[in-house]
Amino acid sequence: MTGTTDTTDTTNGRRRRALGLLAAAAAACLAAGCGTLASEPAPDGYYRVQSGDTLYSVAQRHKRSVRDLTRWNQLPSADRIEVGQLLRIRPPGTASAGGSAGSGSGPVAVRDTPRVDSSPPARAPATSIRLQWPAEGRVTAGYGPP
Repeated sequence: MTGTTDTTDTTNGRRRRALGLLAAAAAACLAAGCGTLASEPAPDGYYRVQSGDTLYSVAQRHKRSVRDLTRWNQLPSADRIEVGQLLRIRPPGTASAGGSAGSGSGPVAVRDTPRVDSSPPARAPATSIRLQWPAEGRVTAGYGPP
């Protein structure tokens, strides 16, 4: 009976050790991944989302439209960005200021794409409001449970 107990204890010890190592490795990967995202500077033509940013504020800061940023970054929704996320702030295919790789032609001037705002023109505020009673008749009950 002693042999069975020793084998069981050895197996349990190996499992605990393996799970401990797996947990430590997962924690190290998460810590390394999170630290890298938040601390690395954004490459040219990109912006790294900071705490408090909205897609609208990023678009305004870089003279872009929310629609363009949503399309260029293939975002499913304009109201979902994460701290540390890289956002493209220039159209895809735009050359960087350093020139194209292997072209040998030197620096290339980069022009900003003009901002296209698709929102309708703003209306002037109303000067007078006329309200209409919704229905004729007598009130038979007040608000609340019967």
